[in-house]
Amino acid sequence: TVDVFVSGPTGAGSTSHTEAMNVIGDCPYSHRVLLALEEKRVSYNLITIDRKLRPSWYFNVHPEAKVPVISHDGILIEESSNIVDYLEAKFPEKLLAQRNQKVATDPLPVIEGFRTDFTNFIEHEDQKPEFMESLVSLDSLLQAFIAPEKGPFFGGKKLAEEDVTIMPYLHHMEIAGKLVRDFELPNGLFPCIKNYMDA
Repeated sequence: TVDVFVSGPTGAGSTSHTEAMNVIGDCPYSHRVLLALEEKRVSYNLITIDRKLRPSWYFNVHPEAKVPVISHDGILIEESSNIVDYLEAKFPEKLLAQRNQKVATDPLPVIEGFRTDFTNFIEHEDQKPEFMESLVSLDSLLQAFIAPEKGPFFGGKKLAEEDVTIMPYLHHMEIAGKLVRDFELPNGLFPCIKNYMDA
């Protein structure tokens, strides 16, 4: 069993994935870790940590009280990408799916660029043009990588690492974009993004 420390109201932990999604809030990195755990069917204990009021005991777990963090076999792993890599190596019985190989380029730089541009847009409204450009790039990326005849995800019918990475960012865009910037995907634009989000 893996102990998972994620963003949320302190003490609101649950081992139910549905309940977990309701308590961890809008932290895409916490969502990423939980998606990987669920897809790999790894048993875990969920411990939520309020990022605005971090409990003193948590500093004994992690000196900087960061989230998300996992503790397993006496090892502490931080940063969502490192955590996913660790889970893949430590629990090889059910690996995340391999992405569709019809395109040779690495999709992660475009995905991370989208995350950065969206964060900048949330913090500074004048960054919207750059964010819209990143949506164009992301839509083209999905068109290139997703093979509908094999399934709606990078991994076909199962989630690949790219899916585990991008899904929380798109969820964050849908929630925070509307709440902070009154932003929604324009009708008729970005069909591949919309299809992916509806899958």
